[in-house]
Amino acid sequence: MVYNDRMTFIQNVAEYYDELYPVTEEQKKFYSRIQKSYPAPARFLQIGCGTGALEHALAKSGADVTGIEVSKELIEIAALRRRTQLMPIRFFQLSTLDMTRFLGKNFYNVISCLNSRIVFVRDKTLVRKFFFDCKALLTEDGTLVLHLYNFSRALQNGRTELRMRSSIRVKLFSTLTTGKDSAFFMNQRIETGTGKVLTVMENEALYPLTKDEIASFAKEAGFTDFLFYGSYAMEAFTDRSEDIVCTIR
Repeated sequence: MVYNDRMTFIQNVAEYYDELYPVTEEQKKFYSRIQKSYPAPARFLQIGCGTGALEHALAKSGADVTGIEVSKELIEIAALRRRTQLMPIRFFQLSTLDMTRFLGKNFYNVISCLNSRIVFVRDKTLVRKFFFDCKALLTEDGTLVLHLYNFSRALQNGRTELRMRSSIRVKLFSTLTTGKDSAFFMNQRIETGTGKVLTVMENEALYPLTKDEIASFAKEAGFTDFLFYGSYAMEAFTDRSEDIVCTIR
C-alpha cells in the first residue's frame, strides 16, 4: 500500500504488530479451504504482509508464499523471521503500484490484501488499477481475497470509532473522520500498559472502498465470481457486518 511517511509512524506499532493482528484459527481454516482448491504447492501472494505471521502459517501448511510490504520496519521483521526457518517463502519491500513490474504474471493461485490495507491505495483510479493488476498476476482460476472494514457503516457519519484491537501489552485505537469533498482520513494511536500514548497514523488519507465498488471494480477487471462474508467464519455478509471478507475469481 502507499503510505505518507510524514503522517504515518509505523515504527510505533511494529513491536506489537503480531499481537494486534494475530493469525486466528478461523483465518487458518478459511485459507485451508482455499488452498485445497489448487495443486500443491499452492502459490500465494500476500499484499501488505506486515510482519509475515500469516505467511509463515501458510508456508507451514505446504504453500509457496510471497509477501510484499511497503513499510521498511515491518518487512525487516518478516525477513528476520524468514531467516530462522527453511520454508518456501520470500519477502520484498514493494508497493502495489510496482508489483506487476517485478512479479510473475499468471503465476499466483491466491492473492490476498487484508486488514483494510487496500484502502490506503487512496485514489479511486489506482484502486481500480489494483484489481486489473491482481487479475494479471493470478492464474486463470486464481482467487483474490480481500478483508476490510465495512466502510458503508461509516459513510453517513462524520466520525466513526473502529473496533479497538488489544493485547496484554497494548491497545490500538482507530478513528475514521470525513473531510471536504467526501475525503476520508484515518487516525490511529496505541496506548501501552504503562500508559504511554503513541501516534500510528495522523490524518492518513484513504479510499473507503465499499462492497458494491469491490464487485464493480472486480467485474471491470475480468473477474466473474464474487462471494462476500462477514468474517473468516464465512457467515453471510449483511449491511450491519463490521467487516467484509470476500473471495473473487
